[in-house]
Amino acid sequence: MARSFLERLGTNPAAAGVTQDPYANVTPEQAKTVGETIIDFTPVVGDVKSGVEAIDFFTKGQYGNSALSAVGVLPFVPSLLGTMRGPTKNLFHGSSKPITNIDDNFYSPMNIYGQGFYTTDSMDIAKGYTKKGRNLASSYNISYEPTLYRIDQPSKINLFDMESPLSADTKEALTETLGDYSYLLDESKNLRELYDEFRIDGTNDFMSADDIQDYFDSIKDVLQKKGYKGFEHKGGLLTGKSPHNVRIYWEPTKDIKFKELKPEVMSTSRAQIIE
Repeated sequence: MARSFLERLGTNPAAAGVTQDPYANVTPEQAKTVGETIIDFTPVVGDVKSGVEAIDFFTKGQYGNSALSAVGVLPFVPSLLGTMRGPTKNLFHGSSKPITNIDDNFYSPMNIYGQGFYTTDSMDIAKGYTKKGRNLASSYNISYEPTLYRIDQPSKINLFDMESPLSADTKEALTETLGDYSYLLDESKNLRELYDEFRIDGTNDFMSADDIQDYFDSIKDVLQKKGYKGFEHKGGLLTGKSPHNVRIYWEPTKDIKFKELKPEVMSTSRAQIIE
């Protein structure tokens, strides 16, 4: 059996097992009970207060394709896979130059979890991304203007939780898409780990970065048809940096708004600028 991504790279082994074993799918009645049980509980993984609202939508028959599934935010409480994440202003995006407009079709072959607009709830992490390309800009006399943005998500949207165990339905939906790499569905704990292992195995099979992105685009297409509008995952696990929450938006022009923060904010604490 192939070793996991963390075992192969030896990177941040403490991150192993961050999710719990799956439980059976829950009924609307069970979901309501779960919502009442954990309404005031906010665990490290998962936005339960938003999840409770999603449960409410589900029990009212307004939850569409967002099925309640099984990941334990507590050892005895089922949580949500792909919940309706509530509005937030606590996200940031760092860029080495100003963003004139957001493009849903912007492409980068180096995005580790596929295409999309990446955000984080850590201002420090976002600041780090403003420094990308600094040396290149200096060498080739390219404009370098580190810029930090606060990202607002005005409405609830359905995000796929990459940290949750892969459900039987998800595995079935992705089997054909992954083709010869479908074995990763059984060897990976969650979709984040599947992407990490796919990059390794694909590179070992002499796939180009663009080829790998083609597979990731196909996975995105499958999930979009199921009603998802992006990913959510824990950042910092690959680099060993402080954990932070990442949201990746596939249609940023529809789902988020961005506001450039003043230059002095680059040396300001997060608490001082959040409204």
